[in-house]
Amino acid sequence: MPQFAMVFGELSPIMRGFTVSFLLLMGAFPAVFAGQLADRFGHLRVVLVGASVFCVGSALQGGAVDLPMLLVGRALAGLGEGLWLTNVSIYITEIAPRARRGMLVSMPQFMATAGICAGYFTCYGTIHIASSISWRLPFILEAILAVGLAISCLYLPASPRWLLVHGRRDDALRESERLNLSRAEVEKDILTTASRNQYRLSLWQGLSAVFHQRYRVRTTLGLFILGMIQLCGIDGVLYVGLSLDAGRTRDPLCH
Repeated sequence: MPQFAMVFGELSPIMRGFTVSFLLLMGAFPAVFAGQLADRFGHLRVVLVGASVFCVGSALQGGAVDLPMLLVGRALAGLGEGLWLTNVSIYITEIAPRARRGMLVSMPQFMATAGICAGYFTCYGTIHIASSISWRLPFILEAILAVGLAISCLYLPASPRWLLVHGRRDDALRESERLNLSRAEVEKDILTTASRNQYRLSLWQGLSAVFHQRYRVRTTLGLFILGMIQLCGIDGVLYVGLSLDAGRTRDPLCH
């Protein structure tokens, strides 16, 4: 956006790539231990903290007056995203009815893709605004959505499985009723499973357990799918596709 360049100047390709990827780089760090935090404090609390940090980061990006401030905002947004995004799918898995679990667990990925699409159209719609609000507005909208996510964590039911693991059986049954889970499913799928998982694993034990012979095939399958998603080049299309298109339109051979 021209208004973005007026504030930060023309970024070199390396700095542009670093600025874009800095959020993802920072998000990778909390993703390593976010599960351990959720085991101790609960998924909703970690999502609440992550959404709040993401909101602060988005607000800093939206109000940035120089590149360091923008990078600090992206760093905070990445840390927050690493916290809440890691735990959302696990939380959904633990509260979803068995019959609808697959569909509900896939919704975060679908909504992430829909959000990327919405982001493109949002920026396309604001680029013609003749002020810096043209690039600040998308960050402001991000912050507003993060506030909504944080507030929702105060009202959503806690995971019955997490409550059972922490010895809060009555609270677990109460939350199961809020989730409208059948008594038969609670007895078979939650109470029995949670009773077999009373022990806690350290971070290193948890990382080692996923490669145990019992889980090795599923872990390998998950890594293969995630790896192929990246190797197919989709991130290149998302992050530099517009730059390639812009360069092609400037090429005389394209006319």
